[in-house]
Amino acid sequence: MFEYGAIDTNIKHDKPGDKMLSDWNQYICVVTFDLEFGPTVEVYPNDIKLSMEVKPNLCYLAFLNSNSRCMGVT
Repeated sequence: MFEYGAIDTNIKHDKPGDKMLSDWNQYICVVTFDLEFGPTVEVYPNDIKLSMEVKPNLCYLAFLNSNSRCMGVT
């Protein structure tokens, strides 16, 4: 029996580590922050198309406190 919040490091996994990681990570993108322009999506996979609605959402998820205009604060 484990205490609340304890991590069992002896868990047996059915899959190799790289397969388990790919289950979590579908895509990786790079979001940079510029003091003049704010956060921008710099690099993302070529096989997907990001709409103008999705890019600000990715930026906000990468830098939660940087886009206060979304919250109505100017």
